Amino acid sequence: MLVAFAVALDLSVFKFKIVPNGGSISLAMLPLFIVALRQGPLKGFIVTGIVYGFINCLVDGYGFVYFPFDYLLGFGSIAILGFFRKWILPSGKIGYNFKGILLLEIGVILSGMARIVASGISGVVFFGLTPHDSLIYQLLYIPASIGLCLVALIALYIPLQVINKRYPLIPNL
Repeated sequence: MLVAFAVALDLSVFKFKIVPNGGSISLAMLPLFIVALRQGPLKGFIVTGIVYGFINCLVDGYGFVYFPFDYLLGFGSIAILGFFRKWILPSGKIGYNFKGILLLEIGVILSGMARIVASGISGVVFFGLTPHDSLIYQLLYIPASIGLCLVALIALYIPLQVINKRYPLIPNL
């Protein structure tokens, strides 16, 4: 369900196209971050990288040659946040806490950096850009999307804790 919501956000009027060959500022990654927080890194990668990446690759229409870096690893990097879930959403506790917010910020920023690297490699391999040019291209839109999602995740921090308490999940092995 959250993948469908992410696709809808990516297709919506709230998406700002910034660069010509893909790349826009939107909240499409927000539901994917929530999946990674709720499900952990493994299931998070399956949902964000494989499922959402595949659907987004089909919808974008740029071709499957770009799938490994731009979609699988690019969106799959969102699952990095799942490694921090037990500290961000500790069971039984509700309320803002410094450690949880700090680790949320670190996890989201690391996920964003990994996405920049994956998409940057794609720019070098498939578009013939220099690493410097590819990095600049990715920096035009990914940090803004990551920042928007981070602000939204901080605003949703307590509701996510309530959901996590009311509907606990079995931890990944």
